[in-house]
Amino acid sequence: MAIFLLIAVGYTSGLLEFLEQRLQDSRYRLVERPASGELILVSIDTPSLRDIGIWPWPRDYHAVVLDRLRAAGARRVAFDINFSSHSTPDADAAFAESLARAAGHAILPVFKQTYRVGPDETDVVVTEPVPALAAHAELASVNLAPDPDGLIRRMAPFQYFSGGYVPSLGAALLDARPPPAGEFHIDYGIRASTIPRLSYIDVLVDQFDPAIVAGKSVLIGVTASELGEQFTTPRYRWLMGVTLQALAFESMAQDRALRRLGGLPVLAATFLLAVILGPCFGGGALRRDIYAVLAWPPMMYLIAVALQMVAPITLDVVPAALVAPLSYAYAMLRHVQQQDLRLISQHLTIGRQTAFIRKVLENSVEDVLTVDETGVVQSFGRGAERIFGYPPERIIGSPLHSLLPEPAPDTLPFGEVATHGRAGSWETVGQHRDGRQFPVEVLVNELNIGGASTYVLLIRDLSAQKQAEARAATARAQLNEAIECISEGFALFDADDRLILYNRRFDDIVGGAADLSADDLGYRSLMRAMTAHGRLVIGPDGDDGPAEPSQADPARLSGRFELQLDDGRHLQVSERHTDDGGRVAVYTDVSELKQREHSLRVAKIDAEAANKAKSDFLANMSHELRTPLNAVIGFAQMLNQEIFGPLGNDNYRAYSNDIETSAEHLLSLINDILDMAKIEAGKFTLDEADIDLNLIVDLCRRIVIKRFEEGDLRLSVELPPDLPILHGDERVLRQILLNLLSNAAKFTEPGGEVSVRAWHADDGTLRIAVRDTGIGMAPEDLPKALGSFEQVESHLSRRSEGTGLGLPLAKSMCELHGGGLGLESELGKGSVVTFWFPPERVRVIADADHAA
Repeated sequence: MAIFLLIAVGYTSGLLEFLEQRLQDSRYRLVERPASGELILVSIDTPSLRDIGIWPWPRDYHAVVLDRLRAAGARRVAFDINFSSHSTPDADAAFAESLARAAGHAILPVFKQTYRVGPDETDVVVTEPVPALAAHAELASVNLAPDPDGLIRRMAPFQYFSGGYVPSLGAALLDARPPPAGEFHIDYGIRASTIPRLSYIDVLVDQFDPAIVAGKSVLIGVTASELGEQFTTPRYRWLMGVTLQALAFESMAQDRALRRLGGLPVLAATFLLAVILGPCFGGGALRRDIYAVLAWPPMMYLIAVALQMVAPITLDVVPAALVAPLSYAYAMLRHVQQQDLRLISQHLTIGRQTAFIRKVLENSVEDVLTVDETGVVQSFGRGAERIFGYPPERIIGSPLHSLLPEPAPDTLPFGEVATHGRAGSWETVGQHRDGRQFPVEVLVNELNIGGASTYVLLIRDLSAQKQAEARAATARAQLNEAIECISEGFALFDADDRLILYNRRFDDIVGGAADLSADDLGYRSLMRAMTAHGRLVIGPDGDDGPAEPSQADPARLSGRFELQLDDGRHLQVSERHTDDGGRVAVYTDVSELKQREHSLRVAKIDAEAANKAKSDFLANMSHELRTPLNAVIGFAQMLNQEIFGPLGNDNYRAYSNDIETSAEHLLSLINDILDMAKIEAGKFTLDEADIDLNLIVDLCRRIVIKRFEEGDLRLSVELPPDLPILHGDERVLRQILLNLLSNAAKFTEPGGEVSVRAWHADDGTLRIAVRDTGIGMAPEDLPKALGSFEQVESHLSRRSEGTGLGLPLAKSMCELHGGGLGLESELGKGSVVTFWFPPERVRVIADADHAA
C-alpha cells in the first residue's frame, strides 16, 4: 500500500511527468510509418526565396499559385502565411479574386497571442486576415501550445476565438472526414520526410506535374529556416510550423491522433500490480528478484509500444514500471539496520551537496578557483573559459601567476589568510589567453579540509565596470561644463536638502556658497549665508529675511517664486522635484523684465484712463453736436423749399442743397462716432422687441435702391418664406444692414452686384449675409477693416468719404445682441459680410401663424 501511495502521489503531482514524456517521445522512433500522401506541402523554401529575391512576396504571386493548384485538381488549398496586414491594393485585389474563384476551397490562418498589459493582467490579441481576403476563404487556427518543457506534443482540432470555434489547419484540410473529438497527441512516428513536397517557385512558374496534386489537399507555408518560426518537438530537434500542421493532418487522416491513456485507469492497474508484486520480493531469492526488477520496466515499455502500434493510444507506463523496483527497494530497506539507513542518507546528502556545489562553481558568473598552499590551481568553474579564454585542462595544475601575473598584496598573502583565518579582496590584472591584460577583482577565503588549507578565489572581470566608470566620469565632466555655460544660476539639492552641484553663476548670486562646508550646503544654510552677506531683502513670502521651506508644505519645494536682492535686482527661482526626492533650482535675473512689466502697467493704466475720458466726452457730446446740426439741416430745407418766398437766384437753391447734404452726412458720421463711443463706454442700450426680418430688409432695400440705380449696381434679396422672428432692437438691426449695404455699394464698381441672403442655420442661429462683387481685400487687411477708424487703402477707398466705423460699429451692435460678425474677402473678387444672432433671440413660428 505504501508503494502505491508513493507512486500515486508522484504521478498525480506531476513529479513523474518528465520521465513519462521522455518514454512517450522515445516510442515514436519504434512505431514509425510513412505519410499518407493525401497532403502535398508547397514549401516556401530557400530556392524560392533566392529566385524571387524579395520578401514578403506580392500577394498576386499567391493568387497565381492558388489558381494553378486549383486548375491542377487540388481538393483544398490552405495557407500558413500571415495575411493580417494590407499589401498593395492591386495585389490584395488579385489575391481576393483568386480566393473567390476557389469558391470556399481555400483556407487562411488565424491565430491569437497573449501579451502582458500589467503586472498581473494579460490580454489576448486575435490576428486575422484582412477583411477583403477573409470574405472569400475559410478560416482555420494555426495556434500551437507547447508543454511546460517547451515541446509541441498536443493539438486541439478546434479552438475558441471571439466569434466561436474555429478548426485547426489540419482539421480544416480533412474535408468531409470528421476530426477527432477533443485534444490529441501528434503522432511523431509519421516520418515528416515522407510528406510529398513541391517548391513554391516551381508551382509559381508552372514547372510541376499536375497529377501530383490532383485530388489532394495542399498546404502552403514557410520551410526556409531564415523566415519561418521553429518549434521544438519530441522526435525531431525542431520543425517548422507548417510541417507541424502537416503532421497534425497526417495524424488525423491516418487515424493516428493519439489519445493518452492515463489517470484513474493507470492508477487502478498500478494498485493491482503493487498488491500482487509487493509480497513476492524479499523472500531470499536475490538473483531472481534482481532479474525481475531489471526486466519489469522494459516489459511495461514494450507493452506500451505494442499498444501504440495497433491503436492510436499512448499509454502511461512509469507508474506500473516503478512498482517492481520500488517494491524491491522497500523489501531491501526492511532488512537494513537503522544505522545503515543513516549512513546511506548521509552519503546521499553529501553526494547531492557536492554535486550542487560543483554545479554552482561550474555555472558561476565569476571565475571560481581553488588553489593549494603553493599557489597551484586545483579546480575552477566554467567562468574561467569566459574570463581567461583557457579550457579547463590548460589551467588545472598551473601556477596562479599564469592567470594573475601581479602578486597578491602583502597584506593578504595566502599564508596569512591560512594563519589568521581571514578573508580578503584586492584589485589586480588578469592575463587573457590572447595576451591582453584586463582589470579583475579577487576575493579569497580559506577552507581547512582534513588539516590542509585550500584557498577559494572568486575572480570578477572589472572591464565593463571600469569602462562604465570612465564613461560616467566623462559624462559628469560634460555635465559640469554644460551647467557652467548656463547664463542662469543652477543648483541641485539631494533628498536631504544638501547642495551637491552648482555653477559659478549661482555662487555669484548667493555670494558665499563656496565658503560653506559640505554639511552646511543646504537650502536653509544658503538663505542664511545670503542674509549674512546682505544679499537677500525679500524672500518667497514677501517677508524680509531668508525663507525656509516647510516639509509639511510640498508647494514650497516645487514651483516658482521670486527673491529680491539688496542691489534692487529680482531673481525668479524655478524649482522642480527629481525622482530621488531632491530638487533642481534655476535662478534667473528678471530685473529688466520686472522694469518692463512696471512700465507696461503704467502705460496701460494711462491708456485706459485716456480711452475712458474720450468715450465719456463723446457720449456726453451727443446733444451739443446733434442740436446745431438739426437746426442747420432744418434751415437748409426751408431755404431749399422756399417756404417764405423765392430766393431770387438759382445759385442760392444749389447752395442750400449743398448745405443740407453736407449737414446730413456730418450728422451720420457724428451718429456713428457717438454710437461707437456709447458702446465703448457701456452706455448703449437696446430697445428690444420682436422683429419681422422681411420688413426690415425690404425697408433697407427701398432706402438704398436709388443709390444703387445711380451707381449702375444690381441689388438682389433672397429670404426664405419660413424665416423666423428675431427679438432685438429694430433700429440697430436697420442701421447694421444699411451700413453693410452702403459699404457694398461704395466699394463695388458700376455693373457689379450686391446680394442679401438670410437663413435659419442648423445650430439655431439666425444668419444674414451681404455679398458684393467689389474690389475685395487682401487677407492681411481683414483685421484692419474691422478696426475702429481704419480704412483699407484702394482707389475706391481714397475717393470715398467715411470714418471707417461701418464694419466695427456693425460688429459691436451684433455683439450687443449676443451674436457676432465675420468678414471674408478676396482681392479683386468681392467680399462677404455675415452677421448672426444667437438661438435664444430666434423664435420659430408655426406655418399658420406665419401665413396669418
